[in-house]
Amino acid sequence: MPGIAGEAELVETESDRVRGQGGDVDEDDIARNPRVARRPAAPTKAMIMAHEVHHADYREWCAHCVAGKGVSHKHSTSDKESRSDTAEFCLDYAFMTEEGSVGYKEDIGEEDESGLSPVLVGHDRTSEALWAMVAEAKGVTESSLKWAKERIDESGYFGTRVVLKSDQEESIKALKRAIAVKRQADTVMIESPVRDSKSNGSVERAVRTWAAQVRTLRHHLESRIKVKVPRTSALMTWLVAWSADVINRYKVRSSGRTSYEHITGHRGLQAITAFGEKVMFKYTTDKTKRNKMETEWDTGYFIGINSRTTEYLVAKGSGIFSTTTIRRHQDDKAYDPEIVKEVTILH
Repeated sequence: MPGIAGEAELVETESDRVRGQGGDVDEDDIARNPRVARRPAAPTKAMIMAHEVHHADYREWCAHCVAGKGVSHKHSTSDKESRSDTAEFCLDYAFMTEEGSVGYKEDIGEEDESGLSPVLVGHDRTSEALWAMVAEAKGVTESSLKWAKERIDESGYFGTRVVLKSDQEESIKALKRAIAVKRQADTVMIESPVRDSKSNGSVERAVRTWAAQVRTLRHHLESRIKVKVPRTSALMTWLVAWSADVINRYKVRSSGRTSYEHITGHRGLQAITAFGEKVMFKYTTDKTKRNKMETEWDTGYFIGINSRTTEYLVAKGSGIFSTTTIRRHQDDKAYDPEIVKEVTILH
């Protein structure tokens, strides 16, 4: 396919041909064809329905993807750069602002961490999986320590040697030391310079990919419920975690498999709904005291999937419920702004 210069040559050759046939050609009328920006193809209804439940892949016709990921450009990496024969688990901190910005401090234009919500991000270099949780504070906390160890175990490194990698910030170094004690397994700790792209490239790309996913899912939810989701709300803690799960479950890596497939050996193709969507769910029999005169169905909000049991996680004012069965409402009844107030339990 000819480039811009080639296209220009075709125009000029055509003018010469007309001139050679005796036609009059005004020299001022010869123009070089521009490169025309591609117009997004109109998606089908089926394409929209399949995409809007996760937004895992960028689609230029999706306003939520453009809002959340449109500022990012694809950075291709080789298998040699993105993979390692050594079990390597990376930890890093990102931040959220009240205005909705999410990412590294330099990415969101903030220098002072006060007023920001820290997010602990874990990244397994072998499977390219990543996880995220809103932390109470940077450093060693009971929730951060428990979460980090569980994610390392979930990556398949339970009781085995693993390299814990991070930058040189004292808070995360302290967390790594606590993880090494809690694991009671061979744990090697490596620190690299802060924002050293050669040393921290894989985790930095993972964090920025996750941040774009958070922005996209948040934009989609807010556009449907017509209210803002506050940074400090319980709902946001679930959105942060589910954004990472979406990437693990549905983003196909260079290996041809998703991170979830790499870790579990399963494709995880269970039907899902969009985050925050209002659904009907069936109570698990052994978790309810309802008698046969009462219905086993109730209404709540879809907020994710339990990675261990693959059950749906549904939020209702009284708690977070695991269920194997959910039913969607019609589109005009699928979203409710009350979700922001009703979800009160943190991830």
